[in-house]
Amino acid sequence: MNSITPATSLSQTLLNFAPRENKELRQGLETIHATGKALMDFVQSYRQYTHIPQPDPAFIDLQEFTERMVNLAKHQFPCPDIRFSIHISPADLILYADEKLISQVVINILKNAIQALDDQADGEIKITAHIDQAETITLIISNNGPLIPDEVAENIFVPFFTTRSDGSGIGLSISRHIMKLSGGNLALNTDKENQLTHFILTFH
Repeated sequence: MNSITPATSLSQTLLNFAPRENKELRQGLETIHATGKALMDFVQSYRQYTHIPQPDPAFIDLQEFTERMVNLAKHQFPCPDIRFSIHISPADLILYADEKLISQVVINILKNAIQALDDQADGEIKITAHIDQAETITLIISNNGPLIPDEVAENIFVPFFTTRSDGSGIGLSISRHIMKLSGGNLALNTDKENQLTHFILTFH
């Protein structure tokens, strides 16, 4: 970053002074600037992936937490046509985890779901949670948007894999990494019969 940042900045400065009639010079500077910017974005993404702090767990009211995450997602990614529903069983279910880290996971999955639904008229996102006899808590975030193709589903947790032109490809890989650090797991389940995509967070 110490090398790329000043070179990228300098190319932008020189571009401001380059004569407009000298197209070859301007194209060269634009290429240098764009390449430097892409490298900076990559390094920043890599830093995010490799510098996740160790979890500092505490007790979380899951009903209140999920409601807050939905409100936050609606604010960050406006989606007036999408219906949200939350069902936590039991209603007073408590999760022991690092709220800051788990927030990143849930918000990222909600963002992806909102983007998948796009302008779909009947778009719906459901959040459910339950606890089993082994005291494993399962949190499921589902949406009825277009299903993820099998060849994409195989790679969605691979760092830097993305199908979006504006995506970094680290959101889901970071999310799974956080879940594993938290002693749990993140998995994808595609329900082709009901046309639903489920992201399943398990906390052991």
